[in-house]
Amino acid sequence: MDFLEERFRAANLACAVTNEPIERARDRAGTVAVVQMDIARTRRGDEEFRIYRGAPSNRVEVTSFDRRERQLLLMVHEPRRRFEATVSKFQPVPPNVRVVYEDKRVRVIEQLTTERKRHFLCGMDESHLFIAQLPRAAANVAAAHRVLRPVASDARVKRQGEWFFMAPDASVLARDLIDAKVIRRRTGIAQAAGLARAGRPHVADEVFAVGARIYVRGAIRHPDHKTVRFSQWTNAVPNTEAFEQPAGVKWID
Repeated sequence: MDFLEERFRAANLACAVTNEPIERARDRAGTVAVVQMDIARTRRGDEEFRIYRGAPSNRVEVTSFDRRERQLLLMVHEPRRRFEATVSKFQPVPPNVRVVYEDKRVRVIEQLTTERKRHFLCGMDESHLFIAQLPRAAANVAAAHRVLRPVASDARVKRQGEWFFMAPDASVLARDLIDAKVIRRRTGIAQAAGLARAGRPHVADEVFAVGARIYVRGAIRHPDHKTVRFSQWTNAVPNTEAFEQPAGVKWID
């Protein structure tokens, strides 16, 4: 068994390290050198992580794990390199990204890896696996949770995936209700707020945004999480993970 697979198993997580690329992401030499990660279903119907290390010079290491939480920290470090990736024609193209080719269904875009170390929290949340890129390194899983938490540790919050919900300031809410241009119904929170967020949307019965402040009311639904409900307007705050889709990571939440 691959050593990386053993480390995932120590955290009570399934992982398959593959010698074949997960998807085409070729550089100018025609090779697939970038690190790639994904979450996929096995033939048994279970979920597992899939990792492709790419070039031999790339580093992919588990730096800490928590077997009880079924979560671990993964560090990825690779040289800065250009590569081409295929994305859906319906997926927005980030600014300053060059489109190499497109047809009726897909686009081939040019991307760049970063030479900085990237740190990911990977594991189980409620009933499904997830990958979340940390904004900075963390010593262990508990520290990673604190890094991702967007509000003070003593604040009373409810969480659903990457969203935290807390009572708003009454006076600020009153002003924002006056300034709200539109209240959207049965809409993804990130979509209503104009945030570029990967993964399936967290859909709110009612949601509006004024500047950086986001409010929700009613039920909040997501296929991977338990529904939460709020009878009054409640602040919705995203965690601190990067909004953009990291290079080489096919599935992220």
